[in-house]
Amino acid sequence: ATINVEADINDDVDFGTYSGIVTVKDLLQNTQATFKLSIKVEPENCSDGVVSDGTSGGSNLVLDVKEPDSGDKFAPNEEITLQVKVDNNDNDDLDVVLSVFLFDLTEDEILVEAESESINIENGKDEDFELTLKVPTDVDVDNEFSIFIKAFEDSNEDENCGESRQDVDLRRESNSVAIEKVTFTPSTLACGETFDASVDVLNIGTSKEDVSVRLFDDELKIDLTSNDLTLDKFGGKNDESTVRFRDVKVPSNIAQNQYQVEAILTFDND
Repeated sequence: ATINVEADINDDVDFGTYSGIVTVKDLLQNTQATFKLSIKVEPENCSDGVVSDGTSGGSNLVLDVKEPDSGDKFAPNEEITLQVKVDNNDNDDLDVVLSVFLFDLTEDEILVEAESESINIENGKDEDFELTLKVPTDVDVDNEFSIFIKAFEDSNEDENCGESRQDVDLRRESNSVAIEKVTFTPSTLACGETFDASVDVLNIGTSKEDVSVRLFDDELKIDLTSNDLTLDKFGGKNDESTVRFRDVKVPSNIAQNQYQVEAILTFDND
């Protein structure tokens, strides 16, 4: 006989794997059998669960995560490169989209996400996808994190969707400082005019740092370096600062164009 049992999972249950023993008893014969049942509680990924042609229980889109490896370590402000092979085991060619997000399991929130363009995968064939996720600078590295990945048929996620998950560790580096934002005011100006620049910097490492910022563009003949400033380690009272450059002049004989001015951050003894 087949016996169906349903269980409702509360909304406030922590994500993770829960295990228990299921016992089946024959009261007349006074015999019983047991087996271990494990249930994974995870954030919603495929909107209707793993499906193939609208039927739950499996997917014709099979994911093979090449990078990163489970348990790989990454630092705040670092880019995570995901390389995923998707097999189309359906009987039809499918236009497939890969979607990924970095999830804070402790805080129950998506930190950053990305989605690929649609790629046509012939039936019985596979295609490689590559996406990047940049770890936020203010992440709490003491929490637990996973990358959730899904491949689904474009505009038909409820018909074909497969998913996977990779656990990752986040750790702060000893020496690491990030440029959070660069602002030029004004950003459009005439030859011979001046602009102000502000550079927001944040110490995202575990050590105090002496830092300086260089503003540079060879074509505009801009080469300015700030005085050194000291930043507390991440989470300290003075772990961030804004470096300002006033009245930066553009040459009067420069060609009308769009120029890229670099803000170069120096720390950890150059």
